Order: sequence, then C-alpha cells, then structure tokens
Amino acid sequence: MIYNGTFPKHLQRSRNEVILGNKTNEFMRQFECQTFSKLDENQLDILQMNSATVAFSRTNENDYMVATKLHEMQEFKRKLFAKTKQPSLPEQPYSVINSPSNKK
Repeated sequence: MIYNGTFPKHLQRSRNEVILGNKTNEFMRQFECQTFSKLDENQLDILQMNSATVAFSRTNENDYMVATKLHEMQEFKRKLFAKTKQPSLPEQPYSVINSPSNKK
C-alpha cells in the first residue's frame, strides 16, 4: 500500500513516522477482518468472485482470514453462508373441501 498524500515537514524524522503510523491506523479502522473456518469449494468460489472488494488469505487447511470494508462485511457473510436453495416443490392446488364456508 502506498500513501500518496503529503506530510508536514518536521526536523525530526521520527515525527514523520508517527504521522505515517497514525494515518495507517486511521485507514485500517475502515476495515473488518474475520477468520472463517472449514470453507467448502462453493464458499471458496464466492471468495474468488468477490476478490475485487474482499481480501482473503488462507491460514490453515480450509480456514481463511477475510477482510472487507466495515459496512460490507455483513452482506458478504450473507453471500458466503447463504443456505443452498432446495428445489421448490410443485404448488398444491388449494382445496376448499374443509373450508368452514362450505359447511351448512
């Protein structure tokens, strides 16, 4: 990562390093990092498909450290852990046989 901003000039070099550290910390507070365990192939595909907005790194066999902007993490987790859609059953026609309005 490269910071292209300008720093105020100080006589002491260490002061510029403090400013850079502060700017880096301020920038990093905009992100959230989480570790996700035992990701399957489908979830790895989702990570790769979202690589423009999500940074990730493998930490163990199937564990990944994931970082994204604070306001995007919840939506990303919904994508990553969405339940697989089960095929829907055909609709049953509505039966009026047991309807109270048919009893006389």
